[in-house]
Amino acid sequence: MNLLMALLSLLVLAEPIAAKQFPPQGIYKKGRCIEGDSLKTIDPEASLKLFQQCKADLLHKGDTLGAIDIINRISNIHGNHARYKMAYDGYWEALDLATKANLEYARGTIYYKIGQTYGYYKKINKSLNYLNIALDINKKLIEAGEIHKNELINNYLGMVALYRQNQMPFEAKKYLDSCFQILPPTVTPVESPYVFFEKGYVLSETGDPEKAISISKEIIPWFQKNTPSYLVLVYAYLADYYKVQKDFQASENYYLQSIETSAKYHSHIDFSSLVHKKLSDLYAQIGDFKNAYISLGEAKSLDDQFFDSRSPSNTGLLEIQDLFRLEKEKQEELLQQQRLETLEHKDRVSFLQKVILAIIIVFGAFIGGVYIRNRTKKFKAEKEYLKKKQALEVQKAQEVLEIKNKELIASTVQLIEKDELLMDIKTQLKELKKDDQKTPVNTLIKNIDFHSTRNWDEFEKRFIQINTGFYERLKVKFPKLNHNDHRLCALIKLNMSSKEMASLLAISVESVHTNRYRLRKKLQLDRSVNLEDYIGNI
Repeated sequence: MNLLMALLSLLVLAEPIAAKQFPPQGIYKKGRCIEGDSLKTIDPEASLKLFQQCKADLLHKGDTLGAIDIINRISNIHGNHARYKMAYDGYWEALDLATKANLEYARGTIYYKIGQTYGYYKKINKSLNYLNIALDINKKLIEAGEIHKNELINNYLGMVALYRQNQMPFEAKKYLDSCFQILPPTVTPVESPYVFFEKGYVLSETGDPEKAISISKEIIPWFQKNTPSYLVLVYAYLADYYKVQKDFQASENYYLQSIETSAKYHSHIDFSSLVHKKLSDLYAQIGDFKNAYISLGEAKSLDDQFFDSRSPSNTGLLEIQDLFRLEKEKQEELLQQQRLETLEHKDRVSFLQKVILAIIIVFGAFIGGVYIRNRTKKFKAEKEYLKKKQALEVQKAQEVLEIKNKELIASTVQLIEKDELLMDIKTQLKELKKDDQKTPVNTLIKNIDFHSTRNWDEFEKRFIQINTGFYERLKVKFPKLNHNDHRLCALIKLNMSSKEMASLLAISVESVHTNRYRLRKKLQLDRSVNLEDYIGNI
């Protein structure tokens, strides 16, 4: 009987928790496959076909979350009809989709369902393992702000159901208290009927069946309106509470209502056999052995129909499926390891490519640097060569100019000497003018003067040839200088002495000094500036 109660209690979690004020988020969406939903309690097989088609359509559209929702509904129908292997396969299919799509909330929901399935076979450790995985997932999502803390109510109720299955009401009460810590203090049974359904069980097991009956009756109208198929469990447990109270008539009525509801809504059909067994125990307790025998026969018939999938002889189906799943997981791990090795190989190849590329870049930069440095050196060498060449050309031109200027100076000196000689002759001729032969003497004097002027013209002509552009630059820079100033500047450029200048210009040395002084003023030169250097640089 205890096992029967535990198995019935587990189905409490087959439906989502409905709290009027704080409904959980869930993966269920009402708009998905409306026709399939409408038939699941009337014609489950037709509903399954519609759900399968809907799942295929959603997968084709890429709606993974929708497909997971539909697979979950399909598995729930299989579970309600004792096809646990098919339900189990569906949950793992949904988990695979959720994992690949990285849908954490959906993963938590499916782990919760898998934990329930293990609980049916009293595999407490495995059931707790999966239920705790689901709990941890939801806690992390709450910390990340992705879901509300009310989502934990389903997880805690899963723990309550597991401990209830194993007749551990005090452990169940701990997790039930966690539910009430999340709910507001003023919450009523109608606002959170699934939680209060669990509270009724705990109250009955801890010595207050009367309060359990009161709560159960208060939540029945809500279930009649919203989830009538769930009344299979509510009526069965309410019958248990009346049985504890020795109200066998009321207990019988509610057991019969549970069986009738299961047949009407095609829900929890496998548990109908357990209800028949409990009813048989009740009849035996009150001495109605005939009905006890009939109820026991009905239980056996249902067990034969569904092969009693939870009996020890059939639990191996789940174990075989579990081994298949583990083998599949190993294959997936192997494939994942191969993928990782491939990625690591690609990473190594990519790393080597990057290293080679880096070496090529560094080598290219080095070669480029060497090339640029050589080009720079070559450019500097060529520039230096051109500078030296230009300097040599300038030096050569300067040397040629100096040679020509020296030649000009030498020629000028000869002219000066000739002029001095002519001046001496002129002086002597003037002495001879006192004689009667004046005409030949005057003619000679005129010839001497003419040759002196002609000598200066010849000098200027040769000077201009050697010092090209000198007079032009002088005129541009100092436009107010006259012809005599130009002559003086030419003689200064040739570094001629004042005596030589005086002879060439046919003036006294003092006049040369005076002309130099006047020239400095016209050039606006400071006394610290050397006149010869200044004119030499023009």
